[in-house]
Amino acid sequence: MKVFVVIDRDYSDDPNRVKGVFSTKQKAKAFKEKFNFAWVEEFEVDAGNSLLERIRGKKVFNVRMSKSGGVVDVWRWGNDIAGGNDLTEVEDAINGHYLFDIDGNLVVPVLARGKEHAVKIASDLRARILAEGKWGKDNQGQEVF
Repeated sequence: MKVFVVIDRDYSDDPNRVKGVFSTKQKAKAFKEKFNFAWVEEFEVDAGNSLLERIRGKKVFNVRMSKSGGVVDVWRWGNDIAGGNDLTEVEDAINGHYLFDIDGNLVVPVLARGKEHAVKIASDLRARILAEGKWGKDNQGQEVF
């Protein structure tokens, strides 16, 4: 059995890029065209696309990045469960949670294969936040500094 997934952006590691999942290609294409989303991807159901598959081989890294794109620091923390990740941290990373520290730096947990991959994901998120005019606002759009 197949499902058809409507994708919004080309941020390869952005969990929020999935906008809809449909049982037919026709429904997915209609939805994509109605809202002008980027494309439709086709997946086999139960073919290794589970949450466990998504986190396997990855760890949660926290990246602190300045508005200009400079990496302030990258670190790991967790209880070494779920393949080396704390489940709450995994959930935050998958759901795209982020915050800003007292100095106005972006701090974001990401699910990545290593530090370089984590920085790439955080950099993509930083670019999206800047493009959407959301720098300095939390996930709910509230000013934080």
